[in-house]
Amino acid sequence: MALVDRVYSPVHDVQVALGVHWAPLGAGHIALRVGSLEDDRTASGDLSLCDVSILPKLGLKGGSADQWLLDRGVEAPIAKFSTSALDDGGFCVNLSGYEYFLESGLAGSVVMSLSEDLPMTQDGVYRVERQDAAFVLSGKRAGKVLAQVCALDFAELTSGDVVLTGVAGVSCMILRQGESSYPHACFRLWCDSSLACYLWGILVQVTADLDGCVVGAAAHYPQLAEKMIGDS
Repeated sequence: MALVDRVYSPVHDVQVALGVHWAPLGAGHIALRVGSLEDDRTASGDLSLCDVSILPKLGLKGGSADQWLLDRGVEAPIAKFSTSALDDGGFCVNLSGYEYFLESGLAGSVVMSLSEDLPMTQDGVYRVERQDAAFVLSGKRAGKVLAQVCALDFAELTSGDVVLTGVAGVSCMILRQGESSYPHACFRLWCDSSLACYLWGILVQVTADLDGCVVGAAAHYPQLAEKMIGDS
């Protein structure tokens, strides 16, 4: 039997220090909750920060990338910086018209299947390895955090819009989720994993200064509650 390398979020260790409860997910673990499930869910509607970096990701580029995805049941979004939903609850983001970023949902099935089916190179389709850190900033006051760390006006974005911008000096891709009426929304931020601890620390501090808090993924994925395995 092949051994599977253990997968860790780039901010795993700093979350351990928070005393989070963990749940197994794929080849690793995801932070399930920080406080009680009820407290985490309440905070997620007001102001909270959550790490979901463990979710599998894949990049594709090339003139035939959209057709390659369609042949495998994934309808790529047409417009640049727009998204489409994956069958496992994840996202496909159009980065340039010929380059796509995919992140699976909890099951991880779509990215796993595509990754196994895609060689390093194929005519018109090229693999781009993605190990981005992924954070979810949510709640009716989430916009106040972004206003302190980013010059972009997020009020004009609607659900499903994607932007590339700087957050506290770190290049990020941000997806607006949730309701379209600002600021009752959820923002998903992706950044290079090498800068994850720095950006996470900034976001945690600004969130705390505004009386928000870090929550576990069960605040956004209720099905994770059954996977709780206690402290790690």
